[in-house]
Amino acid sequence: MSRWGRSGWRGTGARSGRFDGTTFSGASPVITSASNERIKELLRLRRRSRGGEEVLIDGVREISRAAAAGAAILELYYCKELWEAAPGGALVNAVQATGARAVEVARPVFEKIRYGDRTGGVLAVARRPHRTLDGLRLSSSPLVAVLEGVEKPGNLGAIVRTADGAGVEAVIVVDSAIDVYGPNAIRASVSTIFSLPVVETTASAARAWVLTRGMQAVAADPAADEIYTNIDLARPTALVYGSESRGLSGVWRGAETRLVRVPMAGLADSLNVATTAAVMFYEARRQRGERGRARSD
Repeated sequence: MSRWGRSGWRGTGARSGRFDGTTFSGASPVITSASNERIKELLRLRRRSRGGEEVLIDGVREISRAAAAGAAILELYYCKELWEAAPGGALVNAVQATGARAVEVARPVFEKIRYGDRTGGVLAVARRPHRTLDGLRLSSSPLVAVLEGVEKPGNLGAIVRTADGAGVEAVIVVDSAIDVYGPNAIRASVSTIFSLPVVETTASAARAWVLTRGMQAVAADPAADEIYTNIDLARPTALVYGSESRGLSGVWRGAETRLVRVPMAGLADSLNVATTAAVMFYEARRQRGERGRARSD
């Protein structure tokens, strides 16, 4: 969208200014028209269905957490009328300290580029994270999640959020039908999608990686005979979940995969995938005690 350095925008002509009592540098003129070329580029980015090198992050909390997790913030767009001065001003200062540029926009323009109402008047453009299976740094008895053919961004975000809370060490998204870093996924994950390692790959590559590293593959299947609590989840484990419409693919139905189910007492034969994952993640945590990924807090 602009001239980026390693830390973000490398613009020129920065000046100092004040906003609601918050001092910040590098302020730019207010963008008042949706016909502005930067705004057009943002709208194209917003309409993109998946992929790309840049992602949009909406909201003070989401942007702050993404930045704290090491996400490269490239630009920040803000609206004076819609933000809360204290957290908004602090966010502008923090983002600009990395070398990125904060751009003020008028309310009608911001309402065109934002996603939903709960943005706090700020929107960030960030560099899309790229992680690989070989780049993962795991414990001696790792617990990872594999999500195959996930169809709903909200489910993906909810699973990542729960995985973060339960101490899952990585989430591997295979053959995804959605943009892993779409706005619904980011919001549902409360930006843990930037702090928890998330790898995008294929089912066959993920299966080979799991087996090569000596993990047991434990896959959720409503038709399975075995109940998930009967499995030793303290061992190195990959918990595998298929899409809600198609279930698990044949890649995960070999003899090396343990198929398990969550018992159901009512009419429905299964929980939704995010709830199933949550139940199994916390069973693994129970079996492993309170240990999980190392936390800074």
